[in-house]
Amino acid sequence: MNAANFTPKQIAIAGISAFVLLLGTLIFLTVREMSKGEIVIATNPSSATYAINGKNKGTVGAKERTERLSPGKYTFTFTANDFEEEKREVEIKTGKNDGLYINLRAKTEAAQKQADNSDKVGQLQFGQGSRKVIANARKNDPLYSKLPIRTRNYSAYSCKSLLHPDDTTKFAACVTTSEDHKPSQYDEARKKQAIKDFKYLGIDTDKYEFYIDPNPDDRLIAETNDYRVGYRQKLSNTKPVFVATIKGSGDPKTIAETIKKDLASKGYDLKKVDLAFTNPAYTPYSTNPSIVVSE
Repeated sequence: MNAANFTPKQIAIAGISAFVLLLGTLIFLTVREMSKGEIVIATNPSSATYAINGKNKGTVGAKERTERLSPGKYTFTFTANDFEEEKREVEIKTGKNDGLYINLRAKTEAAQKQADNSDKVGQLQFGQGSRKVIANARKNDPLYSKLPIRTRNYSAYSCKSLLHPDDTTKFAACVTTSEDHKPSQYDEARKKQAIKDFKYLGIDTDKYEFYIDPNPDDRLIAETNDYRVGYRQKLSNTKPVFVATIKGSGDPKTIAETIKKDLASKGYDLKKVDLAFTNPAYTPYSTNPSIVVSE
């Protein structure tokens, strides 16, 4: 049957139907595109490969890439030679989503040097991340927007999160009572004062980490009558290193296990940080016995 067999009315109806179908399709595609979520990703090192729900998407590095995805839950997987694989579960919502700024953990010293020397997403006070991350924190984060501050009794500034050492969007607040960062008998009291001051400003301080920072190389993590644990920032290692100094005597195994339990109760993940001891008798109980430290 050809067009000559159709009446003008039938042809008109067919044309209108086709137009309506096309218009409906365009509206559907437009609405679906508008409902998508946008997420920016970047990594250090710059030679990483990433996949979304198992589908390879190519390479990514310090130069940010943007993905547009339908709302839903996704698994992002990041890999690179001589680096540990990193997986992140992300729920994408319509519109702009928080970015993924991934620092892969090096397996070798050579890989660590590669990461240190690569065109990083940016060196921030609280770790590695993008300028967009720090700009967003300055604008939107209740605590970070107030830092750094200096009062007559103490100074507070942003520093690396030790509860979330792999998350570049997390940070802590470090409090010091002296210009030269030397330990002081007033340190604990000043930290409590800083927390009280931030609460007065309407900040939910329970959501943040606060540390006494008497020395840039040794941030106080925990202290009891039996031991002291500090974060040695400048120890060369692929993980943050916590160093424990034993004050008294006792069974090394028992004391070491007590320290590990205490740290775990505070939320520290000993899979993401290394615990070392200044006393050689405790070396077998280190999470990484190859780390040698002194008081």
